[in-house]
Amino acid sequence: MPAAPDRRSFCAILSILILIYLWMVPAAAGDSGPQILILSSYSEDHPWTNEELKGFLDVYHRELSASAPPMIEYMDSDRYQENENAKLLLDVYHYRYSRKKLDAVVVFGSPALTFALEHRTELFPEAYIIFAGVDSFNGSHTSGRITGVLARPDISGTLEAMMQLH
Repeated sequence: MPAAPDRRSFCAILSILILIYLWMVPAAAGDSGPQILILSSYSEDHPWTNEELKGFLDVYHRELSASAPPMIEYMDSDRYQENENAKLLLDVYHYRYSRKKLDAVVVFGSPALTFALEHRTELFPEAYIIFAGVDSFNGSHTSGRITGVLARPDISGTLEAMMQLH
């Protein structure tokens, strides 16, 4: 299937970016490693979420086996798209994370990136934001400490595959 190598490449590039960052984060003495929050745009049972998260966690656990496991939150924005959901999530995340010293917030999908950027100052002001699965990103409105991998569709490759199959 033509999309499989792209997905593997995407996961590999994202994992390498994240691991390079994590190796640079100095862990405090006696600390179990960097404190990472994964913020997924969609529900836990969303197929895209499962594949991306599994790819990331496989590399994370292999390369940083002595580190604490990352914390994971699912925004479920595929089911609850209204603003009220974002307000409730903000309250929950504020309760859970505003007093934690997060080193990085890894976001999967555009809704999670938008949420993370809008509420960065109050939830995780010192954390690096690492994004994936985002179609476009204009970094001009950020205060830095952000990187990621854009999900760009391979239109010409898809058309080429269609022509070969037809």
